[in-house]
Amino acid sequence: MRALLRRHIEVGFNRGDWSVCETTLAGDYTARYGNGQANVGRDHYVRVCKMLRRSFPDVAITIEDVVVEGDRMVNRYVERGTLTGERFFGIEPAGQRYEKAGTTIYRVAE
Repeated sequence: MRALLRRHIEVGFNRGDWSVCETTLAGDYTARYGNGQANVGRDHYVRVCKMLRRSFPDVAITIEDVVVEGDRMVNRYVERGTLTGERFFGIEPAGQRYEKAGTTIYRVAE
């Protein structure tokens, strides 16, 4: 399972190989956020990632910790990027950097 996560993050997300993300996530993949919002579906996930990459061409995730138990996997990570591409939600690109820590819990099936 760890290899699946590493492939998804390091090859898919970090290199922008969306075909990897399309094969490592279920069609009904759902991401739930602390603010109550949800990102539903693999296709929606890929669209959001592509939008993020257009604004932050260097965006990358660094995996800090991975814990596996049964069919669950927890990934603690840091996401970093620089706003040098397209405007991001009305913010003009001027080399602004961001860093965001996060935790994702996955359920792995099949």
